[in-house]
Amino acid sequence: LHRENTRWGQFLDGLLALLSETSRFQTTFLAVRDGAEEAYFLEGCNQEIMQGKKIPDSFSFGSGLVGWVFNNNAPVYSGEESPAGLSSLFGRQAKTPVMRSFICLPLGMGKSPRGVLGFADERHIPITPGLKVFTQMVSSRLALFLENLYLKSRVMELKAKAQQALYEEPWNPQSE
Repeated sequence: LHRENTRWGQFLDGLLALLSETSRFQTTFLAVRDGAEEAYFLEGCNQEIMQGKKIPDSFSFGSGLVGWVFNNNAPVYSGEESPAGLSSLFGRQAKTPVMRSFICLPLGMGKSPRGVLGFADERHIPITPGLKVFTQMVSSRLALFLENLYLKSRVMELKAKAQQALYEEPWNPQSE
């Protein structure tokens, strides 16, 4: 998938569509921490999830099931047949359909996750042991992929700083 889609947005769209098809969940999404680590935002989603409304720029870590996963660094699975379902994936500020089945997995590097991979559906979908293993496997590979992207961008950033420092003229007190 990453060889065919070299741009991050294309790769993510393809991955989320593939995960939706494979898992049979109507909605798959990736939520990530913002740069300041003060909130999270929806990086990608395979379909419209906000019922035609604009997606908020960011969400508080204290809001919704996804915020809970960020705060607790623990996965959540629910495929229970419940008439109530879950209407708060992202908190009150983001109206989503009532989800009767959902999986939210932290994408972690260290103690706090950098992202949450989510699967959600308005229908009842049993969470089988095989589905759990599959989603855990995908989330661990995606976490590794994201960590590699992060490290690659940091190396490029540091390389640019080093080249800039190398080619700048050193300060000479006698030139003043």
